[in-house]
Amino acid sequence: MKQLPPIYQEDGLSKQLRGSICTVLCRHWDPLGVGAGPQGRERYRRHVPALFIMLVDGFTSAEIAAYLAMVQQEYPPHTDAALDERSAADALCALRLPYGLTAPPAPAVGPMAGHRI
Repeated sequence: MKQLPPIYQEDGLSKQLRGSICTVLCRHWDPLGVGAGPQGRERYRRHVPALFIMLVDGFTSAEIAAYLAMVQQEYPPHTDAALDERSAADALCALRLPYGLTAPPAPAVGPMAGHRI
């Protein structure tokens, strides 16, 4: 059986990154207006696995912002909500360096530019 690369394994580093992702969601992208308290962490935890994979796989800030914009449509509008998906995506991408992840490759050019396989 093929083993997953270390960053995908459930170890201390992976858990720290997942925790950091949840913190960013609560501080920069908070469609429910619940903030960084236990309720916010619990509410947004379900989005952490997808964002974790997006970060590790090198998705761009724009792609992550588009994902957050799509996901926030699941939540009812809230007056105290922080709905800055671009700021949240930038903050999420900034997590790559402290965790030893590489930045995404330069944008592709040509007929397949912008398409993920």
